Amino acid sequence: MNQKNPQLFIWLFVALVLFTLFRAGNKGAPSAPSGSLEYSVFLDKIQSREIIKVSINESVQPRELIVETTDGKRLKVTGLNDAGLIGDLMANKVPFSVLPREEPSILMTILVSWGPMLLLIGVWVYFMKKMQGGGAGGMNGFAKSKARRITEEQ
Repeated sequence: MNQKNPQLFIWLFVALVLFTLFRAGNKGAPSAPSGSLEYSVFLDKIQSREIIKVSINESVQPRELIVETTDGKRLKVTGLNDAGLIGDLMANKVPFSVLPREEPSILMTILVSWGPMLLLIGVWVYFMKKMQGGGAGGMNGFAKSKARRITEEQ
């Protein structure tokens, strides 16, 4: 087996892990809001019927609200855990949707729980091989030696 193949697999594994973490961190609303709005102003806009639609994102803490206004703007509101918000939205006939909490993928759960331990075991095995002379073919590496005995005639 070529000595560079294990290193290649390790780098591919690291790249896969980083890609998975990057993808997990980039989940969110399909289109980003253009600005932010204070919660008290948001409640006033509900009463004055300037809000067309509200999306409540439960997957981030504190709760995040994406608001569409009558002038076409998408604004972000960092919401409190206001129990009366849903009642206010229903009373003013503002359509709303609740985006559920996103559960981490099974791959991410396994990686986070088992990854550090497997990494430590891998490093331990690597150093144990190096201590036993793994770089020179192991304990019986002398049998593969190309050294020759030179006699007086040579």
